[in-house]
Amino acid sequence: MDQHKLSGANTNLKLLITFFLLCMALAYVVALINVYDKTQFTYSGTAEHYVGNEEELIFPKEFSELVEISHPHLLGMSMMFMLLCSIFLFSSASDLLKKIIVISSFGSIIVDLGSTWLIRYMAPQFAILMIIAGIVMGLCFLFMFLIPLKDMWLTKKRITPHI
Repeated sequence: MDQHKLSGANTNLKLLITFFLLCMALAYVVALINVYDKTQFTYSGTAEHYVGNEEELIFPKEFSELVEISHPHLLGMSMMFMLLCSIFLFSSASDLLKKIIVISSFGSIIVDLGSTWLIRYMAPQFAILMIIAGIVMGLCFLFMFLIPLKDMWLTKKRITPHI
């Protein structure tokens, strides 16, 4: 059974997964820098980014802009989390944690992208949903980054004797 766990993977697979995780972490950090640049990680900055602010000449997002943002983000984030979740499912995490992380990862994508539309067309107060989804997404990413790395490089491979 250990051969199907990350701790039992051969060095080549461990290197592949490690460098993939490192590249995903770098991409995630760049995405966070982008979000900070646009919103300063604040409730008001998040709302203003979508509904605009006349005083600061920030224009509301148009329908076509939201479609241009939503489409590639939905595809890219879904693929990124599909790959991260797939790796995470081979980790030493409990089955309950695995289920929570998978559901929370994809749920946070839906809430995050859905909240852009709610902020723009319903009420700026939906910015809180985007912030909560971002926090959940970040925590999921952290679990899916750290636990596999720990399993591959810090967990001793168990050798079971054949009787």
